[in-house]
Amino acid sequence: SASLFVVTACISFALFVLFCTFSVATVVPFVPPLGSILFVQIVIPIIGLTMSMTDGDSDSMNRVPPKNDESITFAPREGRRIYLCAILRALPVAIAPQLLYLISFGELVLHFEPLLLETECSMPRNQQASENWTAVIRCDALRNYSGDARTSAGSLMLADFALCVIVSS
Repeated sequence: SASLFVVTACISFALFVLFCTFSVATVVPFVPPLGSILFVQIVIPIIGLTMSMTDGDSDSMNRVPPKNDESITFAPREGRRIYLCAILRALPVAIAPQLLYLISFGELVLHFEPLLLETECSMPRNQQASENWTAVIRCDALRNYSGDARTSAGSLMLADFALCVIVSS
């Protein structure tokens, strides 16, 4: 259970970073490097260790087949099923924070950068109140934006990812 969690969490993190490059926003999501290192080097191992040190079911050894029993074998494609299960378990955890990034980035730019939207994206201030985050994330002028909204949305995205991984454990 603990080893499957660690493998799934690492696959989730790899997919999470990969999906950042496939974002529908014109701005590539910012993943904080220090937060990523802390997640990979501290959060995943600590959760894996605590999972491996918890007491399991006391009857679990009664369900384990005897060692070297040739009558009990794994199915021919058991390994593929385990890998497929790990990937399918990792996908929602990697995709959910991407949606949060899109929403939070759009809303943060609408709230904190109205002048930038007015000058660069030709969104008048009276129209910004009626605009939603989808118009902001597709604005081509924000392609090289590196302000506080991008950093804050990236931090929220990484925190949501860590929460999803912890909940999935």
